[in-house]
Amino acid sequence: MNRSATALSLVFQPIFVGVYVVIALSATGATSASAAVGWALLTAGLSTGVPALDLARRMRAHSVSDFQLIIREQRLRPLLVTLTCTAAALAVVVLAHGPDNLAVGLAAAVVAGSVMTLVTLKWKISFHAGGGAGAVVLMGRQFGWPALVLLPVLAAVCWSRIYLGRHTATQVLAGLVVGAALTAVTIAAIA
Repeated sequence: MNRSATALSLVFQPIFVGVYVVIALSATGATSASAAVGWALLTAGLSTGVPALDLARRMRAHSVSDFQLIIREQRLRPLLVTLTCTAAALAVVVLAHGPDNLAVGLAAAVVAGSVMTLVTLKWKISFHAGGGAGAVVLMGRQFGWPALVLLPVLAAVCWSRIYLGRHTATQVLAGLVVGAALTAVTIAAIA
């Protein structure tokens, strides 16, 4: 059980989920296969690659203990870097007239990520749950009801966070609600 929970927690950590979503949105929103690859590389590089490099640098400098930012007090600076980079990716997509669905996904990530960052200043909300819930909502918008196959994966990731003692059930539930609700509100506001 411990290995399964750890694997789920690692494979579906928010920074990787962001890459999965960017690839799916680029693939379905771009005008050609080459454009899809370009948008995916550009936006994933900006919104997740740069923050991952920043996080690796912080780990080497011992200002954060791990890649998952388990210690709440260590989250703020890396999260601000991630939000800034995601906003930059959004600006590039909008200014370069990239895929609309990709712009919506990045905007939703900035909105939900900003609120969750504010919450994490005082309380350890689950970014795994929030990012996963937002991803399911975005995939539901893009693919319709077939995206419901992602719900068991999201449930398993939430279980893993509780099983590993990274979050309480309340912290996971809060992440689910905030991630899903703010993604849905962002979609409704700009789509």
